[in-house]
Amino acid sequence: MQNDIDVLSTWTDELNAALQPLGIPLSGADAASILSLPKRGSVLEKLRSVTEAEIILMADAANHYCETDRIEPSHIRNAVEGSKWHWRDA
Repeated sequence: MQNDIDVLSTWTDELNAALQPLGIPLSGADAASILSLPKRGSVLEKLRSVTEAEIILMADAANHYCETDRIEPSHIRNAVEGSKWHWRDA
C-alpha cells in the first residue's frame, strides 16, 4: 500500500520534471500546495480522480504561486499522469 509521503514525493518529482523546461523548480511543500491536498482520502486517490477542470485550476494556482504565466495545464496533466503511472499497481 502506498504512503502519502511517497506519493507526494513522486508528485513533486513529476511536477519538477514537467516544469524543468521552464526553469521553475518546486519544493515538496510547493508541489503539495498546487495539488490542493484532500481533507479525506489519500493523495493517490486525489491524483487518480483529478478532472480536467481541476487541472486547469491547478495550472492557474501554480502560475499565481510561482508568479508566472508560463505554466500550462499540459504541464500539470503530464505530472498527474506520470504520478499515476508510477503508482499504477498500488
